[in-house]
Amino acid sequence: MKDTLVNILETKHFVVNHCSWPIFGKGYKAAQEYPPEVDEYDEVSLTAVPTQHGIAPLVDESPLSLECSLYSCMDIGEPKYGGSTIVVGKVLEVYISKSCWKNGQIVPETLESVSRLGAMNYGNADIKLSMKDDSVWSTKHW
Repeated sequence: MKDTLVNILETKHFVVNHCSWPIFGKGYKAAQEYPPEVDEYDEVSLTAVPTQHGIAPLVDESPLSLECSLYSCMDIGEPKYGGSTIVVGKVLEVYISKSCWKNGQIVPETLESVSRLGAMNYGNADIKLSMKDDSVWSTKHW
């Protein structure tokens, strides 16, 4: 079991840090297996910042972080063959860089998002799709 999951189960607190292109390499390196006594922040030169509601820090270089309390966990699959644990949290605080916020909303392009596509493939949002037909999904349905 990775230290991250052990810490979440012990403290019932965690932070989801958005991985942007400028910090992707450091975030990728931080995800490797380290002994419990190693501080990943120090290893990859990221800055840990205290949060408002618990012990888990956020990544200062991340443009968006969600501070959460543990709601539930569910193990899926077989541990030896790609099993995992789904962690569900209640968002307690949202931290967003001022450079990513305009007119009361997030400006997606400024996040410089990177996502895992599967296997060893990663991607970013070079293609932007804006839906004009809001009959299926929009804020008016909230």
